[in-house]
Amino acid sequence: MINIGRLFELGIEIQHANLGVNSFKMTQDESEVVANLQSQKVTDNHLLVIMIPSMDSKKSDSIDNIQFRNLMQFLVLEKRDPKLPKNNQEDMFIYKRTQETLNNILEYFFQHFDDDDSNCEMFRKLDISSFEIDPVKGVSDCFGWSWSFNF
Repeated sequence: MINIGRLFELGIEIQHANLGVNSFKMTQDESEVVANLQSQKVTDNHLLVIMIPSMDSKKSDSIDNIQFRNLMQFLVLEKRDPKLPKNNQEDMFIYKRTQETLNNILEYFFQHFDDDDSNCEMFRKLDISSFEIDPVKGVSDCFGWSWSFNF
């Protein structure tokens, strides 16, 4: 089972690593994400949201050998100024900027994977084939990317 305290420390570590993340929140579900995003300011961009993982024991074959699989989700979001007119071109620029920030996070993640001084090392058993990166559109005027994976 993942250590939630270390996961929170990872979010702070990423925020302070100059990867394009200016604010960080850890939350338990999507309704809490929406509530947090409503108070998000355009000047807080980019926001990293780490969802508290859900866990299952599908890999376990007996009660004596329970193995939890963590289902993780990271969101990289940019708040769009709601006063500006809706503009597809601007939305695409937001996706480009948030994609660059997500790429920075991924690079950081893999560079520090084996570093015992980083909180990234808790993901050493991640399932690379489970990676999913999906666009996030218009959630409380925020656009960006969702990165999910299992470990």
